[in-house]
Amino acid sequence: MSEKRITKDDVVGNTLWIAFTELAIIHFGMTIMQIIFAVIEMLFPQEDPVLADFQQNFWWFALFLIPSAMILGYMKFTRPESLKVFGLRQKSKCLKTFGIGLLIGFLMNAFISLLVGLTGSVQYSFRGFSPLLLPVIPAVIIQCNCEEMFLRGYVPAFMEPESKWYDAAFVGGILFIFHHTSNLMTYGYQNGFCLNVFLIGVLEYLLIRRTGNYWAAAGFHSAWNYTQQYLFGLPNSGTSSMIALFAGENAKNTFFYNTVYGNEGSMITTVLLVLFIALLFYQGKGIRNAEPTE
Repeated sequence: MSEKRITKDDVVGNTLWIAFTELAIIHFGMTIMQIIFAVIEMLFPQEDPVLADFQQNFWWFALFLIPSAMILGYMKFTRPESLKVFGLRQKSKCLKTFGIGLLIGFLMNAFISLLVGLTGSVQYSFRGFSPLLLPVIPAVIIQCNCEEMFLRGYVPAFMEPESKWYDAAFVGGILFIFHHTSNLMTYGYQNGFCLNVFLIGVLEYLLIRRTGNYWAAAGFHSAWNYTQQYLFGLPNSGTSSMIALFAGENAKNTFFYNTVYGNEGSMITTVLLVLFIALLFYQGKGIRNAEPTE
């Protein structure tokens, strides 16, 4: 019995269908989130601006459980075997690679944030530790993991083996830009920000290929966002937080910083992302041979 020949049209059609369903699911889920979020703000109004900022961040991020459940349900209903991409049968490996991702994401964003301060692009002032920084941690992980479930879980699981791994990396990176549509509409379109979002998406996929485990990307994304927004008080895709450990003030546009999108809009981030991607890509045979966790 001969195997079915996969044509270029099959790959394109499959990619377009994946992109359509991925965007449809997450935007439908976010519509439900917006309704629930509006009810929460109506039932629990906050006059204190700091508490209002915390509530907005915490509940919005936590509500990403809704599209997460939707994508898991879709994967289980349409292709149950695709759930193996999350590797939950190997809990110790998942925890280890999640920790590795956390460390890489923290070190990379902290390094850039320190450069931002040392070059005078931003002046940091210490706000002090707030207990509210702790409960926001799981909410950030939920939100970041939701995006990774879609882009580094769902997309590769449904594209491979019909497409090459670098096709999945490219599509996931492009869709990552579409995930930031609301940010672009709110804060304005910038080429540098879109390029860096794409590169981060590619980098996260390569982390999965290098470690053989999905959770490396989830850890990287979580640490990157938390370090940027809640430790250094810099914009995360345009949004800052009042409960951050530090506050970034007197910001100016430089090679190291973008006043609208912070680290994610800067040229130094572009350079470092390209270098890290090249390192992962050319580091032995790990990228080309490693497969997602069974």
